[in-house]
Amino acid sequence: MKHLSRRSSSNSGRTPRRGTQFTLWTPLAGVLSCGLLVTAACQLPRAIIESPVKRARAEAVHDLRTSDFDVQHYALDLLVDPAERSLEGTCLVSFLPRDVALTELELDLFGLEVTAISDAEGNELAYTHADGVLSITLASPLPPGSLGEVLVTYGGQPAKGLWFVDVENGLPTQVFTQGECEDARWWFPCWDHPSDRATSELRVTVPDNWITIAAGDLVESTEFIATEASSRAPNALDGGAWRTDHWRMNFAHPTYLTTLVAGEFEVVREEWNGIELLYVADEDFAKYIPTNFDSTIPALEFLSEYTGITYPFSKYSQACVENFPFGGMENISASTLTEQTLGDKRQDRDRSSEGLVVHELAHQWFGDLVTCVDWPHIWLNEGFAVYASLLYVEATYGTDEFRARMRDTQESYMKGDVGANRRPTVHSIYRDPMDLFFGGQTYPGGASRLHMLRHVLGDDAFQDCVQTYLERFAGQNASTEDFRQVAEFVSGEDLGWFFEQWFERPGFPEFSLRWTYNETEQLMTLDVEQIQSVVGGTPSAFRTPVEIEVRDRAGTELHRVWLDRRKQSFEFAVESKPEWVRFDKHSFIPKTVKWIGRRDAEWLTIAREDDDVNGRRDAVRALAKRAEETNRSELLDLYVAELVNRLEFDTSAYVRADAAAGLTGIKRPQTRVKLTQAAEKDPSAKVRVAALEALISFGQDERLAGFARKAFEDGYSWKTMGSAARLLASAAPDQSVEWLVSKLLVDSPHDTLRASLLETLGKTRSAKALEHLERWAMDPAAHPTARAAAVTQLGILVPTRYDVGRDLAGLLNEPDYRLRGAVIQALAEFIDPASRQKLRDYYERTVFPRERRAIEASMGTALSTRR
Repeated sequence: MKHLSRRSSSNSGRTPRRGTQFTLWTPLAGVLSCGLLVTAACQLPRAIIESPVKRARAEAVHDLRTSDFDVQHYALDLLVDPAERSLEGTCLVSFLPRDVALTELELDLFGLEVTAISDAEGNELAYTHADGVLSITLASPLPPGSLGEVLVTYGGQPAKGLWFVDVENGLPTQVFTQGECEDARWWFPCWDHPSDRATSELRVTVPDNWITIAAGDLVESTEFIATEASSRAPNALDGGAWRTDHWRMNFAHPTYLTTLVAGEFEVVREEWNGIELLYVADEDFAKYIPTNFDSTIPALEFLSEYTGITYPFSKYSQACVENFPFGGMENISASTLTEQTLGDKRQDRDRSSEGLVVHELAHQWFGDLVTCVDWPHIWLNEGFAVYASLLYVEATYGTDEFRARMRDTQESYMKGDVGANRRPTVHSIYRDPMDLFFGGQTYPGGASRLHMLRHVLGDDAFQDCVQTYLERFAGQNASTEDFRQVAEFVSGEDLGWFFEQWFERPGFPEFSLRWTYNETEQLMTLDVEQIQSVVGGTPSAFRTPVEIEVRDRAGTELHRVWLDRRKQSFEFAVESKPEWVRFDKHSFIPKTVKWIGRRDAEWLTIAREDDDVNGRRDAVRALAKRAEETNRSELLDLYVAELVNRLEFDTSAYVRADAAAGLTGIKRPQTRVKLTQAAEKDPSAKVRVAALEALISFGQDERLAGFARKAFEDGYSWKTMGSAARLLASAAPDQSVEWLVSKLLVDSPHDTLRASLLETLGKTRSAKALEHLERWAMDPAAHPTARAAAVTQLGILVPTRYDVGRDLAGLLNEPDYRLRGAVIQALAEFIDPASRQKLRDYYERTVFPRERRAIEASMGTALSTRR
């Protein structure tokens, strides 16, 4: 890789970022004595504090938004002023009337002030600007097919859409934009809906020591010294060094994919197939770029081959920023990622950046090259990106890893799609389109349905379907119906039933299964009953093919049958009584399964000998449940022996981790020995964590306390260190508070460890723990991750303390989204009217849908029709 130093002045006098200094709390003096972190947070959007009280629309059906014009191009020319945390400049909008002559143009723009609007001839145009709608009266009617242009001069301090973050010495050092779902309108005037695609260019003026990244290619870069007369930086101080970068994206795209990242960054560059690759991060995390982004080129190669379309843009950048409110955002040719994805070897053992890297890269095809036509079809973007990432896993790491992750994806979806959260995948009822991103249906639910479609069509036809879909709709928008038509064209099958069942109706199948054997006729009969509730439109019976594997003394045989009724029975000829019967052998169906009458011997054989990782996982979980429920020592011996066997010898870390978890509460010398061995030697951090957590059930034990200290000091991963701390708190509770407080001095990337230790400290419920939690929560120099953990524990420990509730309410004005989220969660636990009122007041101010939904959930239905 080629390394390019960032544009910056000398670092002498630069304030270190969080985690690079210590200030200490000492109980005697009341001064800092714990390892705290230097602040680096974004400026709180002033609109959150100052915006008038408004009520939002109630949940309602949303039809496809349409307009009487088609935007062709946006040309932005902006000054970004970190000192004022503002932007000002112009946006030139080029557009075509659709069917009739156009006399008025309506654009979206929130929270910023328009000072002038003119057309291509220089005519000043009349306009009104209220409630986020900028209505512009054209100088004369513009007939269909004629290109019109309006130049909007505007500026202000964005409430969202564009963020100033990572404050040093009072000034932001980073800026980023986030347009999805409909937040582009908060930083430039536009027709802000995914169905409208336009090319774009961005001229942005920033301090000369900043790097800029935007969509498309860097066309030109010009440095200059600002003066009062400078047209490029009208509000800059005289003599300031500035630079204007000109970026252009010639591929039409929705407004929410328009992007800017700017700031004091380091950039690493390399090339793949003539395509420039850029990796961007703050200097404190730039050292992690090579290892955290090393999957980029393999993923580019895989996705280009699988989709049949080589990466479609001329460059691809990945910029990591502070306080990014999501994991990542697939802006066209320029993804923005949370800098929390960057970390050391310990973090990589816990969670690799690879999944996020591949997911956002996959969006360049699924979401950018082809975009969902409207938000109810957002699964076409997100479900495809999740599944493409899983396909990459399958190609890179093999079948076992793919199937295990696919099962986890299905379970994640099903966990969210229950109760009041159950809804169809394609769903047009919401308050804010961002609401569709929660609940599991869009991400893992969409991926689970694509996996089902692959099961129905077969591998080759499914890949043909994906390639045809992308080829047919490249540069366009698509709906679920469009995708269905492609699937039917490729397969030659009527798939209306599939899309109606899996996309237009909610839920998933729940099965009750029983098999019996007729020795005389040498027949095995499998009885299948679908027992899911049909409330809310969930199908009474899901239609689906299913693989049933039967193993007898002659070997295994895989049968494919179709389910289409609530109750069905299937007969299979066998040579002997089956050793096992596997239903949905390779876990294509998102489902729950309850086996009636399945014997121990069958589960034990599956655990030992099934070649499918999820079969062994199911067996391990079933044996663990039976171990928990049995009161017969000989059966417990049997279950424990196999769980230990899986923990020691299974080839899959997923099975070993499930086995370790299954040994929780079984306080035997053998289990203790095996769990400590796994916690110390297993190559997977996942397994070590599961083993350490299982050891907690042994309670007070000085030897285990010593083992916990050693595991912490060994530092295999940050999560294993956190689990080791929890083990010590259980094994030696009298010693744990002092030990935990001392370990708060240990730094980790993004304060992952410190947050875990604060959570464990809170669970000791000691007065000293409470003292430290309050200090960490309220210290503005602490990292938001640690502060959020402390806040959460305070909500659990002292919900009756009015003074604590008052102090926490003040943190609702903090800029970090993680901290505010923890405060909302904590204040919901407080019972005093003042704390509850603080939540209500904040509900009226916040512009963030996630926060509104969280407050509504915490306070019941009283706010359900508000913003």
